[in-house]
Amino acid sequence: MAQSSHIGVFGILTVRALSVIDTIITKSSRSNPRDYDDIRMCVGSVNEGDVLNRLREYQFGPDSVAWRTITDVFGA
Repeated sequence: MAQSSHIGVFGILTVRALSVIDTIITKSSRSNPRDYDDIRMCVGSVNEGDVLNRLREYQFGPDSVAWRTITDVFGA
């Protein structure tokens, strides 16, 4: 929750938005073609090291699909 932004409260529902880095990680875990496109659109807003550090916090290693997706997209 510390990495998300508060959007608003609608009755009993509180709406929050993921940070750009967490959105990239979520999409990199699925790793489908549309997600690759979405990640590419975010590349200019964050640096690869910050994303890889967050992956480590979530205990994704270099052998994970998410890690390979991030390094593929940022390396392209």
